[in-house]
Amino acid sequence: MDKQIITLQRFFKVICEDTDLNQEGIDQAKLAAEKLKDYPFDAFYSSDLKRCRDTANTIHKSLTKQVDIQFSSNLRERNMGEIEGMKISDAVEKAAKDGKESYREYGEKPIDLVNRVKKQLDEILELNKQNKNIIICSHGGTIRTILKILGFKENLIVYNTSITTVDFNHNDFNDFKIVTVSDTKHLGGDFKVADTRVR
Repeated sequence: MDKQIITLQRFFKVICEDTDLNQEGIDQAKLAAEKLKDYPFDAFYSSDLKRCRDTANTIHKSLTKQVDIQFSSNLRERNMGEIEGMKISDAVEKAAKDGKESYREYGEKPIDLVNRVKKQLDEILELNKQNKNIIICSHGGTIRTILKILGFKENLIVYNTSITTVDFNHNDFNDFKIVTVSDTKHLGGDFKVADTRVR
């Protein structure tokens, strides 16, 4: 394989609202930056939401090889509509009161998320055909969607502050190998933070 895409789960904030990183998220972004600083990235993409922009900028400052960051709304987390930002337990309760089977029935339709993420991924791959190493800073659901688009079958959790690595053959985008999924070792151990709010 001669190309890599590395995705980073957004750092610690868990909702689609345009919120700031908290101090723990800032500290964890710095740890990710330290891990990635010498990696020869040729392209850098990020969700345009503030916490991803902040994370991307923290990583960008540390990179030995500088490339511009391309921000995109297509890399945002799924918008959950009226339950955005609720505790999951409250969203489950609201869904039951509203006669819904799941709180996941609110907001952006999953197929719309897949379509916008696929559009962005296709564009990224098209623009970076020649042995390029790509970094994408995004959100857990978006990273899971990228992996599903690539045919990854496991239903997985993408932990906060994690790094996922995919090796690609630049001549055949269907020829890829998932190297790491939701790796948190750069935080000093097997550190896993799951979301407690609807995202």
